[in-house]
Amino acid sequence: MDPLSQGLLGAVSAQLGFRQKIGKDTTWFAGLAATTPDLDVFSGPIYNLLNIPYDEFTELVTHRGLSHSLFFVPIIALITTAIWWQCRKLVIKDRPPGSLKWMYSCMFVAILTHPLLDWCTSYGTQLLAPFSRQRFALDIVPIIDFIYTPILLLTILTCAIIRIVKKDSIKITLVVGWIGFGLSLAYLTCGYVFHEKAISHLKYHTNSEQGSYNAYPFLGSIFVWRTTCQNNNQWITARVNVLHPKESSPTKINVSQNIDNQWAQEARNLEQIKIFDWFTNYHLRADYKKELKRHIIYFHDMRYGLFPESSESLWGTQVILDTLGNCISINRTMNPRLANGFSAGDLANSILDMNQSP
Repeated sequence: MDPLSQGLLGAVSAQLGFRQKIGKDTTWFAGLAATTPDLDVFSGPIYNLLNIPYDEFTELVTHRGLSHSLFFVPIIALITTAIWWQCRKLVIKDRPPGSLKWMYSCMFVAILTHPLLDWCTSYGTQLLAPFSRQRFALDIVPIIDFIYTPILLLTILTCAIIRIVKKDSIKITLVVGWIGFGLSLAYLTCGYVFHEKAISHLKYHTNSEQGSYNAYPFLGSIFVWRTTCQNNNQWITARVNVLHPKESSPTKINVSQNIDNQWAQEARNLEQIKIFDWFTNYHLRADYKKELKRHIIYFHDMRYGLFPESSESLWGTQVILDTLGNCISINRTMNPRLANGFSAGDLANSILDMNQSP
């Protein structure tokens, strides 16, 4: 999820008894510690320093990799606890910095919230690295959510205000912390329920149980969903608003083909496309066109649509082959329509229209 939400969730976890037990700097350290797994975005300079090749496809493997593994949470917690302990020693010179046991427990919980929250998104998280490369994704909350994040922010602000206006605030801030944390869990639970409901909507209107059905929350909330069905070489995509009855038809249902000709197969055999396919949790759709003596294959990441109902993805990977099947170029890129001047106003109008009745 976005770094702000990750940090806020870590800060909220500090209100569950740690802040009351350890001290006022707990909220800040827990919030910062909760964002540390995302430091893997700086893997590039480290790879370059070690003279190890690093490109945009290597980045897909390193991000949400080891630093997001459940097995590495205790190690990262140990490092952040040591830093916190040393910071306190520099500031508090006349008495012990605090209880190592409580400080470590706080860091462990705050950091654990990061991979677990990322697991709830569609991006995919390597929870069992390095023992497994599987990308785990529940698809129940968008990476940026305009309801979930304010719940966390309101919890932190409420606790801060209570501490300002009330001297003995330990018990009430503990209650508020748990209420805020509980509401965040309730929202994620609703995401799971709506995810299943969105899939049932699409199944109802396709009148079929065949194929692989999926649903992905669209940007902003868990009420509008991008639903997909892959059946052989055919993809069905639709926008579903879960607040409408199942009998209400989705606004649009699009049907598109997954091109599987000689050139698409050649492109799929490239190592970069194998990585990209793995990154998308094997939700790739191929488009093909011939231009002069070049064969252009564009692979769509079907988890993220240009619009919820669009058969085109927000981003993908373009492969250009020559007439002998040799790779001329391969690049991750935004959707070609965006690259060709697709209007931001069109996107804004679509978002404004998302919650209108079908």
